[in-house]
Amino acid sequence: MQKTTGFYRYLLYSLLSVVGLVMNYGCRESYCSHPVVLKAEAVLFSYPDSAFHLLQSIPYPEQLSPKDYAAWCLHYMHARYKLGMDIGSDSMAVNTLKYYQDNYSAKYTGIAWYLYGISIEANHAQNAIIAYKKAYDCLAETDEYDLLGLVCFSISSMYQDDSQFYPSLQYVYKALRFFEKSSNLKYIAYSYNSISDLYYKLGYPKEMALKYVDKTIRISLKSGDSLIYYYSLNNKAEMLYNIDSAESKRLFLLVFPHLPLRRATNASYLSYHYARLNKFDSTNYYLKIASQSRSKIERTIYYELKAYILHKNGTYASAFKAMEKAIVIK
Repeated sequence: MQKTTGFYRYLLYSLLSVVGLVMNYGCRESYCSHPVVLKAEAVLFSYPDSAFHLLQSIPYPEQLSPKDYAAWCLHYMHARYKLGMDIGSDSMAVNTLKYYQDNYSAKYTGIAWYLYGISIEANHAQNAIIAYKKAYDCLAETDEYDLLGLVCFSISSMYQDDSQFYPSLQYVYKALRFFEKSSNLKYIAYSYNSISDLYYKLGYPKEMALKYVDKTIRISLKSGDSLIYYYSLNNKAEMLYNIDSAESKRLFLLVFPHLPLRRATNASYLSYHYARLNKFDSTNYYLKIASQSRSKIERTIYYELKAYILHKNGTYASAFKAMEKAIVIK
């Protein structure tokens, strides 16, 4: 997304605030009457940092009326989540949900269920899925397509984390349909990327998975989202590593400076590619970086590829030990 100059950003912010305040005013007035909370809601999706600072600017929010405080809590948690922060205390999520269950609104009760699901996801996965499905049931009464898509995407991610790849795929298909309705290119790109990953994990023909990787690359370039662009290039490099070594190596080298969280794993793949080319200085350079692997998956890949490199060098006993370590870690 192109950067907006200060003046135009302010103008856009003002227009969004006015639109947010005017649309369905009667309905919104009954849900919340605090002008700053309403302004924060109007910009939450476009500028969550602005929404967060607006909400923080309200002194003693707990002294607001019950409806205004519930709205403040709802958007405060949502803004924190969109900024990559912990959404807040569990009690805030529980109390906000209770308020919107007692004062039902399809949109806001749905958001409350969604945020409650996020708050318990790490420790109570099954209850989180139930919460997300309740959020979906509420939001299905609305035309909040981005929210519906995000709820479906959350359910898909939960199933994928539990290795339930078929239901995960069904929910990401649902998410994609909602994001297409809202024409949200960023979310469409993330959906394509997830579909590609699931096709790969389900053992579908690699051509199908690669088709969605290429779709992700095109859409992420169009939307200007560099993070998903580099991640999709990375996924393509992994899929091609034993099919098209030259292209895989080119892609790994391209993304290597941009994805620090994938640095160790990508170094393992690059050491493998250079070993195939008998370029052992580069092989050892990347293998040293790969030895810093921390996660179970990273260490498995490291030892598997190290075994290949050692075997290629003729050190068969060491190669056997490396493969044995990979099997133990698995």
